[in-house]
Amino acid sequence: MPSSAGQSHPGSFPAASPAGRLQHRHTEELAELRGKLRRSHEECHAFQEQVDAAATVIMTLLAENAALREHATGRSAALIPIPLSRDENS
Repeated sequence: MPSSAGQSHPGSFPAASPAGRLQHRHTEELAELRGKLRRSHEECHAFQEQVDAAATVIMTLLAENAALREHATGRSAALIPIPLSRDENS
């Protein structure tokens, strides 16, 4: 029965050969890039959560502002002039 100790998988090269070292380097680089991509996705997700929270706050403030403006315009229909100097009453 043949031993699998000296055999390599199809498409792979022995680690001691230049092609094997290149393949090993590419595999390590691919793992590093996958890690960077995962971290980038996590960071993007965190930023999206911050944007969503900010949008919620902005919409709440806009609604409150509109309600305050509506309340303010409905309450003060008549203006009463206030004299600027005391000489007018004397």
